[in-house]
Amino acid sequence: STRRIDFDDPIPSKRPMHRIALEIMFQYMSAIYGMTTVNHDHLFASLLRLIPNRKIDEMDFRQKAFLAVTMHLNQMGVYPHEDLGKDKGVGMPYLIGNRSRRTGIVLVHGYMAAPPEIKKLAEYLGKRSFLVYAPRVSGHGTSPDDLAARTRKDWMESVDEGYAIVSCLCKQVVVGGFSTGAGLALDLAARVSGVKAVFAVSPPLQLQDL
Repeated sequence: STRRIDFDDPIPSKRPMHRIALEIMFQYMSAIYGMTTVNHDHLFASLLRLIPNRKIDEMDFRQKAFLAVTMHLNQMGVYPHEDLGKDKGVGMPYLIGNRSRRTGIVLVHGYMAAPPEIKKLAEYLGKRSFLVYAPRVSGHGTSPDDLAARTRKDWMESVDEGYAIVSCLCKQVVVGGFSTGAGLALDLAARVSGVKAVFAVSPPLQLQDL
């Protein structure tokens, strides 16, 4: 016999239909993720689940997101700091230091230069129980066209990434730099309360047209 089934009435096939719908959804999402380089929504949702009491510190969240994205890209064979037009060692960031990991230093090179510019200073500090990370400022150590396309914000983000790395490795972070790198170090120290100390070698007194 047949009977009328209203919208809210229970039906015997509801449970198996629900199970099949979930299976189809999982297959669809797996296919989407397989075609996506980095799924930011999934990444941020995973980070939020790990944050106690859902209280978010902006800088801490940015650090975790940066490291998660970097690890994901490295697993795919993509390296954010790969140079574009010079020998591979020119634009490559480096990490020098002691195993104690108590104090880390973000050391920033100057304008139209690259991390090797400050290598001697980094080695000097590394021998004195500091862990030193020298990031590559965006657009440097690559090509003139790449540098011409970069902005002040790009440079600041390069230093922010360096701070994110060192703050995850060491209990306290000091930032410093030479010339324009010194200005970027002072800028970071002014914006980020977690910076323990800052030093500037020949910093610019005034910047124009940035």
